[in-house]
Amino acid sequence: LCLLLAPWKPQDPWPLLDQLSQALQQQADAVVGSAWQLQVRPAQGELQTLGPQQQLPWEQVPGDWDTADKVFLLGVRWASGSFHLWCREVDVFSRRWGPVHTDQVEGVPLLPRVAFGLLLRCFRPLARVDTGDRRRALIQARAGMRPWRDAPADPVRPGALLVPIVRYDDREGNPRRIREVPWTFLLVRKREGPLAHCDVYSGLRNPLSLRRRGRTRMVAMLVRPQARPTLLQVLSNDKRRIPLEGYEVLSYGPDDPQTEVLGWTDHQGRIVIPPSPTLRLLLIRSGQQLLARIPCLPGLHPRLEAPVPNDDQRLETEAFLVALQQEVIDVVIERQILIRRIERHLAQGRVQEADRLLQQLLRLPGRNEFEARLDRRQQSLDPSDRWLQARVGRLFRDTRTLVARYLDSRPIELITQAVQRAKSGQPPSGSRDSGKPASSSAGSGSNRAGS
Repeated sequence: LCLLLAPWKPQDPWPLLDQLSQALQQQADAVVGSAWQLQVRPAQGELQTLGPQQQLPWEQVPGDWDTADKVFLLGVRWASGSFHLWCREVDVFSRRWGPVHTDQVEGVPLLPRVAFGLLLRCFRPLARVDTGDRRRALIQARAGMRPWRDAPADPVRPGALLVPIVRYDDREGNPRRIREVPWTFLLVRKREGPLAHCDVYSGLRNPLSLRRRGRTRMVAMLVRPQARPTLLQVLSNDKRRIPLEGYEVLSYGPDDPQTEVLGWTDHQGRIVIPPSPTLRLLLIRSGQQLLARIPCLPGLHPRLEAPVPNDDQRLETEAFLVALQQEVIDVVIERQILIRRIERHLAQGRVQEADRLLQQLLRLPGRNEFEARLDRRQQSLDPSDRWLQARVGRLFRDTRTLVARYLDSRPIELITQAVQRAKSGQPPSGSRDSGKPASSSAGSGSNRAGS
């Protein structure tokens, strides 16, 4: 169904509607064949004044649209000595309005050819998704049993891109909900009659998994690159949806593994994806940590939001744990130095010096203090964030093992007992054997501490 959005006026250099309709139908028969049954008629009501970028709610479209598969809105106006044309396709099954394509031509004889070329550029064929998994899919083009007479003009050919769409109908066959499977593309690799073998590129784990019930249908719709960029905003995938700044975005193609650095997200988590004639696979990284691998066709949507795990908490937590591990190492080294000095003072009978160093040793943070700090930090993390818990969980376990292994309280207890024995067994001042008991006691404590 093709609706002409500019009514003919006698004062305009405009071809008769019958002539244009006949010419478009002849070209459709020559290029497409029986797969198309094109009807051309003038627009009525609100459609007569509809602009290229405007669209109507589905409740306001003419009722006979439901009897068609596709509706082409073709606008033609005469200005500055030439015909200016715009065309837009509306898919009835998915209720989706396609992008606007424009062209212009001088003279009536070329008008039907240019108008039909716009129809072909706007045409987004549908295909039924028969089977699919995480990597491969088999689809069947609608009216695929009727091959195009001009085979190279058939848009469902190797290299074509399609997006899966799921429609949920009620008992009367009316759509209750229609959704596009996000971050998912089907790339046609081989065409065999009505069937097309596709590679699946998706940011989801199982994008085509669907319980096929009688009122649920999945199709794939053709999409074409647009010569415009896409603004990508990287957000945290939690409820807060925080813009993520400083995350690196890289790009490569399905058949080109060479990675290109596109840049880093700004303070609002945004980055511009430049235009591309083919599908691009985007890598979003924080430091060396890969957070997401998502496909993108630049220009298909002017703006996209990519929810990814918030890596800021992981980086902060890792920095905290690394600093705490270094602090543990410093405490272990200082403990060993103080224990050796205390043992030396005890061996030389300098009990007061040994006791002074013992008090300094006892003031050092111990195992319980470090474990309490680890508990507080771990409890501050979101327990529902499994991604974060999985990545920092091992580092927490390693840190706890380090604390338990090197901050054992037994050496402190042994050297404390040695000092206490030396203090209790110290002879009166001036005795010739004043250092002997202390030295013997210190030696015993030193051996225990060393053990």
